[in-house]
Amino acid sequence: MARGCRDVLEPGSGLGVVTAALSDVAGRVVGVELDSRLLPALREVAAEHARIDVVNGDILELGFRRFDCIVGNPPYSITGPLVSKIVVEHQPRLAALTLQKEVAERLAAEPGSSMYGRLTILVRIAYDVKLGGYYPPHSFYPAPEVSSRVVVMRLRNPVPRELLRLVERISRCLFSERKKRAVKVVRKCCGVEPEWLNIDKRVYELEPSEVLKLATEGCRG
Repeated sequence: MARGCRDVLEPGSGLGVVTAALSDVAGRVVGVELDSRLLPALREVAAEHARIDVVNGDILELGFRRFDCIVGNPPYSITGPLVSKIVVEHQPRLAALTLQKEVAERLAAEPGSSMYGRLTILVRIAYDVKLGGYYPPHSFYPAPEVSSRVVVMRLRNPVPRELLRLVERISRCLFSERKKRAVKVVRKCCGVEPEWLNIDKRVYELEPSEVLKLATEGCRG
C-alpha cells in the first residue's frame, strides 16, 4: 500500500510491527505513539530499520508538515478528529487506515444511506474512498471489542484548507437535522435558499459537491 511513498506518517505505531513493514517500502517513516510504555519496543524497531523516526506524543496535538502518505492503525477513540485533521491539514496523496468497521464503512457511504454523514462529505470532497480488508477482534493484541476494516483514501481533488474548514462548519450545522428537508435546514444554516437545490431532498441525501457549492457561494455555516 505504501510502496513508492516518499515519506509516511504512521499514527498509533504501537510496538512497531507496521512501522517496520512500512520502512521496507517507503522512503522515510515517522511513527507517532502516545503510550510511553510502548516506546522501548518501538525504538528498538527503529534502531534495526533504516529511515524510521519515533515521536512520543498525541498526534492530534503535534504539528507536522504535509506527508506524502499516512498509513496506520490509529486509536479508535480519535478517529473522527484524526480523519478531519488528515483531510484538512495534511491532505496526503494517500491515506490507508485501519479503523472500526462501522467508521470505515461510513467514509465510503453513499448519499441517502443511514451511515452517510458530515465526515463522509468532508472526505469525499477531496478523496476517492475504497474499503479494504476486514479484521475480527482476535486479529489484534490486545483484542479490541469491535471489528476493524481498512479504508483507503486517494487524493482526487486538492482543496484549500479554509474552504474545507468552512465545509466542516456547514456540514455540522446541516447534519444536526439530517432527516429534515435540506432546503429548510440550508435556510437556517446559511440564510439563503438556493434555487438549484431540490426542494424534496433531505439533508442526508445531499451530495458532497452540493455542500461544497454552498461553501463556495458564501454560506458561512
